Amino acid sequence: MEKILLVTLVVMLCGCANGPRKTLRWEGPAEKTQNQFMATRYKCIKESTHREDSEWISSFQGGGGGGASSKMKINCQAWKACMAANDYYEKKRTDDMEVFTKPGNFQVSRDVEISCE
Repeated sequence: MEKILLVTLVVMLCGCANGPRKTLRWEGPAEKTQNQFMATRYKCIKESTHREDSEWISSFQGGGGGGASSKMKINCQAWKACMAANDYYEKKRTDDMEVFTKPGNFQVSRDVEISCE
């Protein structure tokens, strides 16, 4: 019983240590809506995405096996350039949700964020 209590306490503390999850913020034209921003974002993602194919042959114990794979990859520079061409610029994350009530501030849900390093 003590182990369960200890594990629960550790999990709770670890979750709180990270603090509130911040939301990715973009700035753009004040007259644009969130829907227009997302439509532009989608268009830019489509324009900057390409298919990356790979093939391999396995010679493991003369098996003669192999395969191929294909995945979609985003060119982050092209994507951000497309967004900038449409006057949208990525800003720092924020936990101040009030900022999104001001014109020209747009947010992206965490489940559709694109990770560019």
